[in-house]
Amino acid sequence: MIVGTFVTHAEALRSGRVQHHGVARVATVLSVHNTWHSTRGGGYYTAQVSASFVPPDGDRTTTVVHYPGHVTASVGTRYSVLLDPTDPGYAEFPGSAATRSSSWIVMLLFAVFFGLFDVFWIRGLYRQWQHRRGATFPPAVA
Repeated sequence: MIVGTFVTHAEALRSGRVQHHGVARVATVLSVHNTWHSTRGGGYYTAQVSASFVPPDGDRTTTVVHYPGHVTASVGTRYSVLLDPTDPGYAEFPGSAATRSSSWIVMLLFAVFFGLFDVFWIRGLYRQWQHRRGATFPPAVA
């Protein structure tokens, strides 16, 4: 969970950078890939939309637009997108951050909770092992 926290934090930073400093382009949808993420309480969709845009950013004319929901767009539909200023292969729709900045905080809280649980559980096992190791048992009667 700690690794997931760092990954989510990096994704949230990137998403925030794209939302605030992204390069605006009009992109034409090439394909849409919606992914269902199943959870105990139901689930949620995320989408990756392959799109082409003009004018090119450097030598790049295609990108993958990340969206935190379900996208129902047909091929050829045009949308405004924000390109990552450092990697034009990554984009988001304006006002729709792919990863919220609070996501990593929630994951960190879960990691700390489970870490504390593990510490107390291991401590209990160690005490139990110490107790059994120091216990004397009566001799076996044959």
